[in-house]
Amino acid sequence: MEPQDSWKRRIALEDGEILQHESTREKGHQGQGETHTYTIIDQYGNTTGRVKLTEHTSPKAPFRVSYHLTQNKGEKLILDLRWSD
Repeated sequence: MEPQDSWKRRIALEDGEILQHESTREKGHQGQGETHTYTIIDQYGNTTGRVKLTEHTSPKAPFRVSYHLTQNKGEKLILDLRWSD
Protein backbone atom coordinates (compact mmCIF):
# COMPACT_ATOMS: atom_id res chain seq x y z
CA MET A 1 0.00 0.00 0.00
CA GLU A 2 1.17 3.54 -0.79
CA PRO A 3 2.71 5.25 2.27
CA GLN A 4 0.27 7.77 3.74
CA ASP A 5 1.70 11.03 2.37
CA SER A 6 4.22 9.90 -0.26
CA TRP A 7 1.90 11.23 -3.01
CA LYS A 8 2.64 14.76 -1.77
CA ARG A 9 6.19 14.44 -3.16
CA ARG A 10 4.68 14.10 -6.63
CA ILE A 11 2.96 17.50 -6.70
CA ALA A 12 4.58 20.83 -7.57
CA LEU A 13 4.25 23.47 -4.86
CA GLU A 14 5.91 26.88 -5.09
CA ASP A 15 7.84 28.25 -2.11
CA GLY A 16 5.40 29.32 0.60
CA GLU A 17 2.46 27.28 -0.77
CA ILE A 18 0.62 24.80 1.45
CA LEU A 19 -2.10 22.19 0.95
CA GLN A 20 -5.39 22.66 2.76
CA HIS A 21 -7.69 19.63 2.93
CA GLU A 22 -11.17 20.50 1.66
CA SER A 23 -13.13 17.26 1.55
CA THR A 24 -13.12 13.47 1.40
CA ARG A 25 -15.79 11.48 -0.41
CA GLU A 26 -16.29 7.71 -0.46
CA LYS A 27 -17.67 5.67 -3.35
CA GLY A 28 -18.90 2.11 -3.51
CA HIS A 29 -20.98 0.14 -1.06
CA GLN A 30 -17.81 -1.19 0.57
CA GLY A 31 -16.02 2.15 0.51
CA GLN A 32 -13.56 0.93 -2.11
CA GLY A 33 -13.08 4.42 -3.55
CA GLU A 34 -12.01 7.60 -1.77
CA THR A 35 -11.51 11.03 -3.32
CA HIS A 36 -9.57 13.65 -1.36
CA THR A 37 -9.71 17.27 -2.52
CA TYR A 38 -7.16 19.90 -1.48
CA THR A 39 -6.74 23.61 -2.13
CA ILE A 40 -3.28 25.08 -2.70
CA ILE A 41 -2.87 28.28 -0.71
CA ASP A 42 0.02 30.73 -1.25
CA GLN A 43 1.83 32.65 1.49
CA TYR A 44 -0.68 35.52 1.18
CA GLY A 45 -3.73 33.31 1.66
CA ASN A 46 -4.72 33.26 -2.01
CA THR A 47 -5.95 30.08 -3.67
CA THR A 48 -3.53 29.19 -6.45
CA GLY A 49 -4.68 25.70 -7.39
CA ARG A 50 -6.35 22.42 -6.50
CA VAL A 51 -5.21 18.84 -5.99
CA LYS A 52 -7.41 15.76 -6.20
CA LEU A 53 -6.27 12.30 -5.10
CA THR A 54 -8.49 9.31 -5.85
CA GLU A 55 -7.71 5.94 -4.25
CA HIS A 56 -9.50 2.81 -5.41
CA THR A 57 -9.15 -0.54 -3.63
CA SER A 58 -10.16 -3.65 -5.52
CA PRO A 59 -12.95 -5.45 -3.65
CA LYS A 60 -11.40 -8.83 -4.55
CA ALA A 61 -8.10 -10.39 -3.50
CA PRO A 62 -5.32 -9.35 -3.75
CA PHE A 63 -7.03 -6.01 -2.91
CA ARG A 64 -4.75 -3.86 -5.08
CA VAL A 65 -4.91 -0.11 -4.64
CA SER A 66 -4.77 2.25 -7.61
CA TYR A 67 -4.27 6.01 -7.42
CA HIS A 68 -5.15 8.96 -9.64
CA LEU A 69 -3.58 12.32 -8.81
CA THR A 70 -4.39 15.59 -10.58
CA GLN A 71 -3.16 19.11 -9.92
CA ASN A 72 -4.58 22.28 -11.42
CA LYS A 73 -3.02 25.73 -11.40
CA GLY A 74 -5.99 27.99 -11.98
CA GLU A 75 -7.91 26.26 -14.77
CA LYS A 76 -4.79 24.61 -16.26
CA LEU A 77 -4.10 20.92 -15.60
CA ILE A 78 -0.40 20.64 -14.75
CA LEU A 79 -0.22 17.10 -13.34
CA ASP A 80 -2.16 13.93 -14.18
CA LEU A 81 -0.65 10.71 -12.76
CA ARG A 82 -1.95 7.19 -12.29
CA TRP A 83 -0.18 4.35 -10.49
CA SER A 84 -0.91 1.28 -8.39
CA ASP A 85 0.76 -0.65 -5.63
